[in-house]
Amino acid sequence: MEQLRHLYLPDTCKKKTKLKLGTLRKLLTLVNFNTKTCYLKDLINMTNLRELVINLTFNIENFNEKEFGENPPIIGSKYLHFLSIVSNWEYSSKIDPRLLAHLLSSCTSVCKLSIITAEISKLPEYHFYSSHLAYIRLEQCEFEEGPVLTLEKLPNLRILEFEETSIGKEMFCSAQGFPRLESLSLGRLYELEEWKVDEGAMPSLQRLEIWRCRNLKMLPKGLRFITTLKEVKIESMAKAFKDKLEEGGEDFYNVKHVPSIIFQNCDLEIE
Repeated sequence: MEQLRHLYLPDTCKKKTKLKLGTLRKLLTLVNFNTKTCYLKDLINMTNLRELVINLTFNIENFNEKEFGENPPIIGSKYLHFLSIVSNWEYSSKIDPRLLAHLLSSCTSVCKLSIITAEISKLPEYHFYSSHLAYIRLEQCEFEEGPVLTLEKLPNLRILEFEETSIGKEMFCSAQGFPRLESLSLGRLYELEEWKVDEGAMPSLQRLEIWRCRNLKMLPKGLRFITTLKEVKIESMAKAFKDKLEEGGEDFYNVKHVPSIIFQNCDLEIE
């Protein structure tokens, strides 16, 4: 077992005894780790870990809420590049932002992060994230405070994907926000009605995809300032939304500089 490189645990485990994984120092991949069936302290010994999928529940033993800085690191690997946090629906999907901040601060080399099916009051401040973080996917997440204000401060974020995530009725991208973002995907954001983009926001954006955001009224006027934009893909949106963006439409001026504008399945009424 000590030579094991990849370990895929089941989604759920009914055994009351915990697994002891502390001797797996050569492990590269660990999937479905959770603190109900595993010991959190064992992660510090996995010094070669590259990919980690955490399956909620996830609690930090002896976490000191008052003295955050005194809590020891969780992750022992300097090579961890992919971190995913997933809820299996059997247990609570709530994530304490303080625990999430402590976990992220231990992942100093992570460049890909995904959070799926989770309730988070707010994302941790941007300085808790790895400076190498280039890809973030948030799927079926619920936030009390919109995540964009934090995410736009990440200096090296290149790809951002939202799917069926509660980000509120309004989304605002401020000037100098998302300085290196190249690809943005907004899918099934049913609450989103208005999106505003300041001049100077997303100066490196090349690809924008919007699909099934049925309450979004229009694309932001600020897109016309993003000269790097090469492709806009609109999929499964209302015909009226498409008509405004086509040549001659009232919002065409916002995207007329974009070489490729793709419409797909936008001729039907979207419920």
